[in-house]
Amino acid sequence: MLKTIIERRRASSSIHHDMLGGLLRGEDSRYKLSDEEIIDQLITILYSGYETVSTTSMMAVKFLHDHPRALEQLRVGLELLLLGFINSFYVLLSDFLIFIWFLFQEEHLEIRRSKGPEDPINWNDYKSMSFTRAVSNLVIHLFLLIKRKSKK
Repeated sequence: MLKTIIERRRASSSIHHDMLGGLLRGEDSRYKLSDEEIIDQLITILYSGYETVSTTSMMAVKFLHDHPRALEQLRVGLELLLLGFINSFYVLLSDFLIFIWFLFQEEHLEIRRSKGPEDPINWNDYKSMSFTRAVSNLVIHLFLLIKRKSKK
């Protein structure tokens, strides 16, 4: 319908001083809009001034229901996006864990160097492991917080 209106306006010799006329003349624009871009602009302007988020959501659901190929493309795109996010997260997490392991190892090796080969680590040694204690406390706090939130 809008394409027909645009074609009639372009064929007409009269000048229209309305939104469509301005878009067709390219006023305040550095380049000439294609018919597709003009239609997109008109729909956006008219629709955003009238409809609500709930209606937009329902129209999106209807569109996806009526166009299974578009729904499948959306699913694939979201899966790829999520997969990329998860992969990035795991890379960051693995790098972080390697860093934590390195700090643990340094702290533990320092204590181990001060002891004989058969001497066990005791409570005073544990208390001197400031990094190990900080990580342990953080893990305990996070566990309790997650456990409390999951019960709600």
